[in-house]
Amino acid sequence: MLELVHGLTAAAEVLRETGAPRGVIEDLLARADGVVRASGAIVLEPCVMEARARLAYRENDPAAERMLRDARRRYANLGARGHAERLARETDG
Repeated sequence: MLELVHGLTAAAEVLRETGAPRGVIEDLLARADGVVRASGAIVLEPCVMEARARLAYRENDPAAERMLRDARRRYANLGARGHAERLARETDG
């Protein structure tokens, strides 16, 4: 679990650096995804989804908005209302 938290934290930090290569971030997120699946820590799944959406926004990927909405729905389904509401404000609902 600590590996997952570390991976997500590292991915978030790298995302903040505009010059970070996409591949570095994708590797960190793939590792985090693997830990979520292996550990069954599904409550952290929307965190990975949100980080992927943020990367997509940075790369001007047209799927970014949909990805952020998917993360918002996943947060809501898991009862993480604060995160869901935060993303709802960002995506206008």
